[in-house]
Amino acid sequence: LRAAQDEARQARQEEHNALRQLMDGLPMMIGVVGPDLHFELCNSAFETLGWTPPELEGVTVAEAFGPEAFGRAEPALLQALNGESAHVEVALRPPGASPRTYLLHATPRGGPKGLEGLFLAAVDISSPNLTLIFSSSATVASCFSTRSWFATAS
Repeated sequence: LRAAQDEARQARQEEHNALRQLMDGLPMMIGVVGPDLHFELCNSAFETLGWTPPELEGVTVAEAFGPEAFGRAEPALLQALNGESAHVEVALRPPGASPRTYLLHATPRGGPKGLEGLFLAAVDISSPNLTLIFSSSATVASCFSTRSWFATAS
């Protein structure tokens, strides 16, 4: 039994690592957020805002974005937690820089226990050539499978 548990834990860790590699290769911030609006997993693109993935995991979206941006994003986040995708533009301020406009897309994250949180994707749309990534409401976050590999490996 112990060997099977270790094997399952190792498989989850490998899937977790593969997911992180995929997320880190994308030109946008990607986060997996729990129903309590705490980051469970995120990619290295959040370093733009001064957060490394280990620092951000466990932090609330409100803490990461700041009160003004969170106030603007909260209705979209709550809509995703109620089972419907939503998007909104928010101004986020990278450390030592002027605010940048991001298109934030929140998608419900289901699982074996029902709604388990949301996927969050944010792309800097301050640069006109990046808006093509979000030319439709279908985003990378909404294409992710909701398999158990979004659970943090323990």
